[in-house]
Amino acid sequence: MSEIQSFREIQEDEVDIQQHPLYLADQLAFRSFERLELFEYSELKEVWYGQVRETQEDDVVDMQLEHPLYLADKLEKLDIESCGVEEIVAIEEGSEELNFHFAQLTILRLVSLTKLKSFYRENHTLECPSLKTLNVFLCEALQIFSFDHLDSQQTIEVGEADLPIHQALFYVEKVSLNLTDLSLNEKDAMRILNGHCEKNLFTGIEILYLQYFQETPVTFLDDLLENFPNTTTLLVRYSSFDTLFPSDEIGQCSNEGPTQINSLWLFELKQLKNIWNDDSLSNPIAEILEDLSVWVCPSLMRLAPPSISFKNLTNLEVKDCKGLIYLMTSSTAKSLVHLESLKIKNCEMIEDVVRIDEGESEEEMVFESLEDLRLTSLLSFKSFCSGNLTFVFPSLVQLKVRGCPKMQNFSSGVTLAPFLKTVEVENGKMRWKEDLNTTIQQLFMEKKSHTNNHQRRSKNEGNASSS
Repeated sequence: MSEIQSFREIQEDEVDIQQHPLYLADQLAFRSFERLELFEYSELKEVWYGQVRETQEDDVVDMQLEHPLYLADKLEKLDIESCGVEEIVAIEEGSEELNFHFAQLTILRLVSLTKLKSFYRENHTLECPSLKTLNVFLCEALQIFSFDHLDSQQTIEVGEADLPIHQALFYVEKVSLNLTDLSLNEKDAMRILNGHCEKNLFTGIEILYLQYFQETPVTFLDDLLENFPNTTTLLVRYSSFDTLFPSDEIGQCSNEGPTQINSLWLFELKQLKNIWNDDSLSNPIAEILEDLSVWVCPSLMRLAPPSISFKNLTNLEVKDCKGLIYLMTSSTAKSLVHLESLKIKNCEMIEDVVRIDEGESEEEMVFESLEDLRLTSLLSFKSFCSGNLTFVFPSLVQLKVRGCPKMQNFSSGVTLAPFLKTVEVENGKMRWKEDLNTTIQQLFMEKKSHTNNHQRRSKNEGNASSS
């Protein structure tokens, strides 16, 4: 058995893993075991469990695991999510310092393991020389990095209790030089900034996850990005930032040149009011962004101030931002010359996509590259723009409009989309009548008529039952 994607495949026939640790060396050929994924086993406490075998040869004591890790030399992926594990490896006897060497492991993903405290409770070293992805998320009791010997004497705050820190997952100086994807919490980030490790240690990181951050100094993000000069994707989640980029200087890394970030993903930032400061004149990150996703940011009221330009943005997705009134001003919209895809979903307060700046004199706006536009579950949405501008979409070929009950027309002005022939609505139905504005108006009238008929029938049924 060279690959097992999930232990669900063997649960019934091999072992009840809800009640016991996974000591499966007798059942599986672990030497060719390449992949292990575990999901939603709340009672599982240990992933591997084995006894230590002591051998004596030429006065050298060799401590080895009798079964699991000794036989896991070819493991390439370890993915554990939503389980009750307290440690990855549990040993029945012995407290000698052990060395765990995963020569082929490239992906280590630990997610929603609220009880996980350590890889192994006793002193040990964990070496993963081939590791490329280290994603640790929602594991509050687990320390990811240790920076010096004092770490083992500290405590970590989890809820209302201070718990002793078990040995960290990795010593920061021993992290794999092949690492390209890394998740980082505020505590580790601040220690990196304070010089507790070599500055060039993370030059290979391409995807950086920042999580559980509180409000930080104005220059914090700029200083942090200097330690990750080759990062192209930045994901920020579960943090309490009020403004993500409060300074115009963020993104203009002084020592390494401008940032390389072209993808920005923002998730579960419930206190975020601004991505960019209202007083920003410009921002290097915004100007080179190609992908921007904003999910579950209920306090956000607009994507960016009028001064921000997205001249390289190709994909924009906004979802579950309940406080959003409009997406952007006309000044920002004019910079979207390369935008190919725009998706807005479950933003119950949004009324329009583009709001015209005060004093706007231009009569036409062109979205030169926009091919795919999707408007879904927008209960307050009225139109793409309520101003009397002419909108031109020379590349638009796909438009989906679903769950937008107040949308009376596409735009108050003229709308030109020469290659658009249908509009996809509820239940995947395709509609079209003459042009885009006429089609949307027809859909609105049909919905209004359907609602009136439903109300009339309900009233008649109520009168009939009372008589």
